[in-house]
Amino acid sequence: MKTNEPSEWDQWGQEMGPKNPNSIRLVLQNIGGIDVRKQGSVKLAALQEFMTDNTVDIAALTKCNVGWKQINPKLWPQEQTKFWWENSHWLLAYNRQDPDATPYQPDGVGILVVNQLLHQAQCPGNDIMGLGRWCWACLRGKQNQFLRVISAYWPCKSNGPLSTYQQQMRFWSTCWMECCPRDQFLLDLKQAIRQWQDEGNFIILLANMNEDILSKDLQKFCQELQLVEAISSLYRKSPIPTHQRGRQAIDGIFISGALMKDVTGGILPLGMVMASDHHAIWLDICAEIVEMQNQDPVQWPPACRRLKCHDPQVINKYLFVLSHELEIVNTEECTDQLASTAETSCWMTAQEMEYNHLDQDIIMAKLKVERLCQKIHAGNIPWTPALTQAIQHIMYWKGMMSRQLGNKISTTVLKW
Repeated sequence: MKTNEPSEWDQWGQEMGPKNPNSIRLVLQNIGGIDVRKQGSVKLAALQEFMTDNTVDIAALTKCNVGWKQINPKLWPQEQTKFWWENSHWLLAYNRQDPDATPYQPDGVGILVVNQLLHQAQCPGNDIMGLGRWCWACLRGKQNQFLRVISAYWPCKSNGPLSTYQQQMRFWSTCWMECCPRDQFLLDLKQAIRQWQDEGNFIILLANMNEDILSKDLQKFCQELQLVEAISSLYRKSPIPTHQRGRQAIDGIFISGALMKDVTGGILPLGMVMASDHHAIWLDICAEIVEMQNQDPVQWPPACRRLKCHDPQVINKYLFVLSHELEIVNTEECTDQLASTAETSCWMTAQEMEYNHLDQDIIMAKLKVERLCQKIHAGNIPWTPALTQAIQHIMYWKGMMSRQLGNKISTTVLKW
C-alpha cells in the first residue's frame, strides 16, 4: 500500500493472488456500458480472461447501459459467453418501465456466477419494481445455509431528461408518489434485505453507490442492517477513490458481519479487469461459513462413455457383471444400514462419510463394468502417407459427386 497520493493505476489493499480452494472470490466492476456488437464484446472477452486467470466465482457488473429487450437475443451476454466456462449463469436487470425504451438504457446491473459455484445457485431475481436497480443470486450451502449476492446501482441526482434519476422520478410520479429516487432506493433495498435476513440469509451487496461509502447515510444504512463495508473495515481507513476523476470511494462491498472472518480483498489497478473509468474491487470470503467448501470439480469436456444401451446382449452383460461387482463391496448391506440409521436416528458426519464412500465404490464399479462392455478397437491399423492419400482421394470424389447434385462443398475438401 502506498503512502503518497495514489495515481489512477494504483491498487489498494492486498494484492490479488492465487485463490484459496475453500474460499469464494467476488469482483465488483462498473463496466461503463457493455459493447454490444455482432463481432463479439471486447469487454466481455476481457472479463472472461480475467475471471479465468484469477479463479473468480462471481462477478457483479454495474452501469451496463443496455435495454436488453431492444437488443437481438443472440447478442445478449448469455449467448455471447456460451461455452466460455464449464457452467455459467447471467442475470441482467434494467429499467423495464420506460415506455420510450431504446437500445441504450442508462445504468442497469448484472451478476454472473460461474463453474462449480453455479451448482449451489437457487432461483435468482431482481428489483420487483422493474427499474433495474438491483439483481441477486441466491446460493445454497450445506445445512440450508443461504448466501444472497446482490449487484446494485444507486443513481446520482441529475436533471438530464434521459438520466436514470429522471427516469425513475417519472415512474414514481405515475404511481402517484412524490419521492426522491435515491431515498426510495434505500428504503426498498433495506426492506428486501431485511426480508432475506429474516429468512436466515447471509448478505453480500456489491454496489456502485455514487456517494462516499463512508458517508453518514450509508453508515446508518449499514448499521440498521448489521452490514459492514468490507474493504474499509478490513484496513480500518478510507479506500482510494474508485472513480478515475473522483475524490472518494463510491464503489463498495457490504457484507454481513459474520462473513468478515478470514476475509481478504482490495482495490485493483484501473483497467486490470477491462477498460473502465472505475477501479474493480475484489473480495475473498471463507466458504466454510456458508457451508460451501470442498466443491466437487466438474469434468470438462464431458467424456464419451460409448455404451450400446439398445443392445440386449450388452445390457444383460452389464447388469450381470455389475451385480457381481456390487456384491464384492457389500453395497446392499451398507445401503440397508444407512437407510435404517436415517430413519431411526440423526444423520451424523460418520454416516455422511460412509455414504460418500459407498457412492464412490458404486461409481468405480460402474466404470469398471463399462470398460468391459465397450467394444472399441482403435489404433490397430498403422498410419502411412499412402493411407492419407487414399482417404483424400475418396473425399475428393465424394465431394465432386455431391457438387454435381447441386450441394455446396467447401473448396478445402476438393483440394487434392
